[in-house]
Amino acid sequence: MVDQYQHIHWTHGPDKDFVVIPSLTFDNTELEKLRGVHHYEERLLFTLILLRYNNTRLVYVTSVPIANDILDYYLSLIPPEVEISLDNLLLLSTQDSSPKPLSEKLLRRPRLLNRIKAFIRPGAVLTVFRGTSLEAAIADYLELELHAVKPELMHW
Repeated sequence: MVDQYQHIHWTHGPDKDFVVIPSLTFDNTELEKLRGVHHYEERLLFTLILLRYNNTRLVYVTSVPIANDILDYYLSLIPPEVEISLDNLLLLSTQDSSPKPLSEKLLRRPRLLNRIKAFIRPGAVLTVFRGTSLEAAIADYLELELHAVKPELMHW
């Protein structure tokens, strides 16, 4: 297995773009019960570590802007000898703290979707917390591969 990953180095990783939409996609009545529900969108911030690869770009979408202290913390997890380009990071916010799924908010904002589409390169992937029909619709719109269990395979 080591042989498979030896070609990946701190600065020569996957030549890929990642779109991260950490939507907590559940019924609105359930989301209303959670105080500060938009903070759950920070749970995939570990993906910022992908910026250690100088040929990887990342889009991270949230309902409200992420505090700079939180971003600084996650970026500090990248070893100091590795130079990162913040030009490879696009942070977007819907500016909507209502208790609705982030994916629903994003689908109602075609300008944000078009900004993502303009930033990413062919072959980008969509990383989500939970794959539903909303995330599948975003993947279709952006022409991305969805990294999640397909909604039709989710059984409770």
